Amino acid sequence: MKKILITSVGSNVGGNFQLCLAHRRDEFYFIGTNLLAETAFNFMCDEAHLVPPVADEGAFVDAHARLVDECKPALVVAGRDQDVSILSKMRASGSFPDTEFLVPSIESAGISNDKYLSYKFAEANGLPFARSAKTFVQAQAIVAETGYPLIAKPRMNGHASKDVFIVRSEEELRAAVEAGGFVIQEMVGHKNEPEDYNPVSECGVPLFYSYAISDQISGQALIGYDSKVLYQIASMNYYSFGRSQKYVPIGDTKVLDIIRGYAEALAKLGHFGPLNLQGKLDKNGDLVIYEINMRFTGATQGRTVLGWTEVEYAVDYIFDGISPNVSFDPVDTTFAVREPFAYALDTQTVGAMRERGYWKR
Repeated sequence: MKKILITSVGSNVGGNFQLCLAHRRDEFYFIGTNLLAETAFNFMCDEAHLVPPVADEGAFVDAHARLVDECKPALVVAGRDQDVSILSKMRASGSFPDTEFLVPSIESAGISNDKYLSYKFAEANGLPFARSAKTFVQAQAIVAETGYPLIAKPRMNGHASKDVFIVRSEEELRAAVEAGGFVIQEMVGHKNEPEDYNPVSECGVPLFYSYAISDQISGQALIGYDSKVLYQIASMNYYSFGRSQKYVPIGDTKVLDIIRGYAEALAKLGHFGPLNLQGKLDKNGDLVIYEINMRFTGATQGRTVLGWTEVEYAVDYIFDGISPNVSFDPVDTTFAVREPFAYALDTQTVGAMRERGYWKR
């Protein structure tokens, strides 16, 4: 069987990866790693291991190096953004010659991990990216052109839209810059007025609130050996409460050309594996990117049901040398929706895994 180790398997990405191969389950042996025992995706694997948090990089690397040596997976896949940079170092070390890591080069991973470097990379390559700033003076120059609101997001190690803020005024901009650790971006696409982003109503503050996003474009590509871009695809995604819920395929060649442009530029830096781009159309109808990720995503399974079987593309390419044959003419009347599902866990099984540090089918 083909052994695949999935880091942070409890994430949406880790779960999506397994779901996308569910109809071929007898071909693969999944080894999952995760910080917590209480996640269903641990128990969809053939075996799962508890590992230290990624913040303790040395211990995280040691744990995964030991598992690669002991379990001998043929492929390692990153389940979260935070894992990508660390795994890229493991791949570059040359210490695991019998295992392929589906992760980018160290240089390429750094561009994704540092959101300001993402902007500078795009600028240097003539690629459209949301104007970004790391100082108050730089941010004021953006305000002078676009006005408020702006977006403040973690410059380093950001993920899953955590700690992302809508900046509505100079006072909030100063606070974000002084807090440190943020990159400030223009808000691409349709913008409401700053006062429209106010969660307080006459009845108080909502217990739960989120701003729906109905026009985010997600681009996905795969870069193979010898810097070859194997395909590029795109969808319009609807977000609610920070999660993508609906995916509509896009066949616009202008959009696909921009995705390919990013993929080719990163391939020159040694990128290998999946590439995810997030952006919106500007007032001229042109795609502007504001996020670069180098992994599969929570929307991977949604794209799969649309016919873009990107996980299969990757594993068939790695294991069998089969280049993807991807259609660029999606059916206009087809879209995908994402629904939650429930998975029963046995208390004793979870407890035993927590105590022993691993579980095996």
